[in-house]
Amino acid sequence: MRPLGATRCRVLSCLGADNPKLATFFNPTPERSIEEALQTYLATLHDTVKDPYVTRIAAAGLLTFGELSYTEEILLQLPQAPIQLDHGAGWCPLLPYSIVAELLPLPGEFADSRKWTAGSSLETALLQWFRSHREHLVWDPLLSRFVSDGRS
Repeated sequence: MRPLGATRCRVLSCLGADNPKLATFFNPTPERSIEEALQTYLATLHDTVKDPYVTRIAAAGLLTFGELSYTEEILLQLPQAPIQLDHGAGWCPLLPYSIVAELLPLPGEFADSRKWTAGSSLETALLQWFRSHREHLVWDPLLSRFVSDGRS
C-alpha cells in the first residue's frame, strides 16, 4: 500500500480497511491500478455506508484524488467540541478535517483543523472562504493538492 502515500494509508487505517478480518478490508485486484481501485472503493463506501464517521473519512480520501465536491460535506460536519489528541487516540476523527487543511490553500487563520468546531465563528468564516473560493481551486497533480487558479 506504500505507493498510495501516507495520507491515503491513514484513510485506509481509520476505515479498518487495512485489516483482513474486517468487512471493510481493501483488497484490490491486479486488473486495475491501486489508485483507481482505492478511488472506486472509497466512492462505494461513501455512497453505501450510512455511518457519518465512515462517509466523512471516505469523502476525505476522495478529496486526495482531487474531488473537491466532498469538501463542503466535510466542513458541514465539524465536531461539536475540539477533538482531543492523546498519543495515538483522536487522530482518526480529526483526519477528514486535517486532510481538508492539508490539501486546500487556506489562509493562516484556518490552518489548525483541531480548532474547527461546529457553531463557531471559525466554522462560519471557513465555510464562507470555501464557498467564495471553490470556483478558483484546481487540483495540481504534481503537488497532490489544490491551488488557486489565480483569479480569486
